Amino acid sequence: MPTRPEYRLPKPKSPDEFEDIATAVLRILWGSDEVRRHGRNGQRQYGVDVLGEYQKDGTRHGAAVAQCSSSDALDWSKVERDIADMDEGFEPRPVLFAFVSAADRSAPLQQQFAKLNEERLRKGKCGVVVLFWEDVGDVVLADRELLARFYPDLHSRPAEKASGGGFGPLLALGGLLVGSYLTSRRILSELGDEGEEDDE
Repeated sequence: MPTRPEYRLPKPKSPDEFEDIATAVLRILWGSDEVRRHGRNGQRQYGVDVLGEYQKDGTRHGAAVAQCSSSDALDWSKVERDIADMDEGFEPRPVLFAFVSAADRSAPLQQQFAKLNEERLRKGKCGVVVLFWEDVGDVVLADRELLARFYPDLHSRPAEKASGGGFGPLLALGGLLVGSYLTSRRILSELGDEGEEDDE
């Protein structure tokens, strides 16, 4: 049975470095090389720091966006503001909004995100998920290229590189992000099913 890497990566020292790591991790989780940092300081970004697309099994499911926070604490009021900002004016309309946080994993916050996700789906809005620093670090540890790029001084051998698109790599990392993963997988599976029905 797979186990999580025991080593805990040190957190980035700057917001800029954290966003670079988050962007690289999202390329793996979203199964797409078309994931880029969005805008720059001083521009209206509508709560979005990273813009890309979600792909699964070679099928494009739509735009995916992320907000990155290098703070050690995830402020729920800011989460709500960022979501409202994105809903107000971001185009194209995404199928998924991810919050990538340098904060340590929090069960209460995971539950809040799961509840919010369900509420948004019922209203026909995009789903929301959260990645905490442990989740980000585990993906980096499982990918030799990312580890060499962002932590070149580490000589420990990482786990075998995760493969496959979408959220598949999370399963290979011992069931990380169980709540967010299951919810998001269902969202995107339903989107795929709708697309197939439309094709018929």
